[in-house]
Amino acid sequence: MAASAPPAGTTGRRRWPRILTGALVALTLVLLLVVAAATWYLSGLIGAGSAVPQPDAGYPMTVTAIDGDWVSYTGVASGWDDEGLAAVEAPDGTYVQLGRPEDVADGSGRRMAFNGFPDGALAVGTPLRLDGWFFGRDPGAVLGLDFEEVTVPTELGPAPAWLIPGTSSTWVVYAHGRGDGPAQGLRLAHAVRDLGYPMLLITYRNDPGAPAGNGYAHWGADEWRDLEAAVQYALDNGAQRIVLAGTSMGGAMALALLEQSPLADEVAAVVLDAPAVDFAATVDAQAADMGVPAPVIALAKSLAGWRFGIDWSAVDHVDHAAELTVPVLVLTGEDDTSARLVDIRAYAAAAPDGLVDVVAVPQAGHTTAWNLAPEVYEPAVVAFLEEEAPAS
Repeated sequence: MAASAPPAGTTGRRRWPRILTGALVALTLVLLLVVAAATWYLSGLIGAGSAVPQPDAGYPMTVTAIDGDWVSYTGVASGWDDEGLAAVEAPDGTYVQLGRPEDVADGSGRRMAFNGFPDGALAVGTPLRLDGWFFGRDPGAVLGLDFEEVTVPTELGPAPAWLIPGTSSTWVVYAHGRGDGPAQGLRLAHAVRDLGYPMLLITYRNDPGAPAGNGYAHWGADEWRDLEAAVQYALDNGAQRIVLAGTSMGGAMALALLEQSPLADEVAAVVLDAPAVDFAATVDAQAADMGVPAPVIALAKSLAGWRFGIDWSAVDHVDHAAELTVPVLVLTGEDDTSARLVDIRAYAAAAPDGLVDVVAVPQAGHTTAWNLAPEVYEPAVVAFLEEEAPAS
C-alpha cells in the first residue's frame, strides 16, 4: 500500500509540541535572569571591595588575663590576627607593642606577648583595638620622630600630610593603601629613620580630612594626581630627587604616576609594599575561586566599571611595565590574595631586565611582610635605597 502524503501545508518533519517550546523559552528566560542577577551581584561585590572604608573608633577586644609576659583577649582582632607583630591601643591612649597572636591553650581566646610592656598599662577588662601598623597614630607617639603637619594643595583641595624632616635633598613621598591612612607608612619610616631622608606621608581623596571623592577607590586611576601634587610640594620645598613609596593601592598610585605624570622624571627610585599592579587580575582570580564562570566575570567587571567608575585598562600596570625606567623594590607576602605574588612577578618579568627586585616573605598576607619579617624587610629597603637613591 502506498504511503499517504502529509497533510497540505506541512513539511513532513516532526514538530515540537507547543508545551516543549514554551518550556525551552521559559528555561532560557530563567537562565538569562540568573546570569543577570549573578552579574549584578558580582559587580556589587566589586563595588563593595572598592568602597573606601572610614576609620572605626571602636574597641572590639577585651583583656581577659595578664600572665607574666602575655596578655590574653577575646573579641575580633581585625584581619591582623595571625599576621605577625602588632600593637594594641586602649581608649585612654595607652599604646602597647606586642608580638604575634596565638591561641590560648584552653581555646578561650587569643594572646600576644608583650614587647616593652609598661607595668600597669593594661588590666583585665580593658577594651582594646589592634593596630597592625605597630608604631602608633603619628610619627612622634612611639617612634619619637619630630614631624610637622603640612597641607598639600591638590586639584580637589587641600590635603593634610605629615612631614618628617631630614638632612637629604632626596625626599621619600609615601602613599598609603585604600582607607588606611598615613600611619601605615610608619613601618617604612622606622626602616629609613637613620638615613637622613625627609619623608612626606600623604592623605588623598576620600581620606578623612582630605577632599571628598565619590567614596570609591579607583585603584590609582585618578588618585595618582594627589600623589603628583605631593611630589610637587616636595620639589617646591627643597627636594631635588624623589623616592616614591606606596602600599597596596598606594603602590598602584605610584606606578600610575610613573606612567602618566611629567614629574616622573624627578623620581630616582620606588619602594612598594604589596602593590596592586593589576586590580582586574585580582578580581578575576577571586571570582574564579568563587566558581563564577569567566563570561559572567567579564560582564560583571564591565557593569562595575559603569556603576563605580572603575577604568580597568588604567589599573593594569603589568601592561605598562616595559615602559619602566627607574629601579623598583617590591616587598610582599607569598600568601597575599589581594595583591597576588603571581601578578607582581608578572610585572617584574615584563619590566626591563634588572629594574624590579621582588622580596617575598613566606606566610605573609596582604601588607604584612614587615610584621612577619622586619629583619628581612628593613635591610632590603636600606640596601636598595643606599644603592639606587643614596641620601645626599
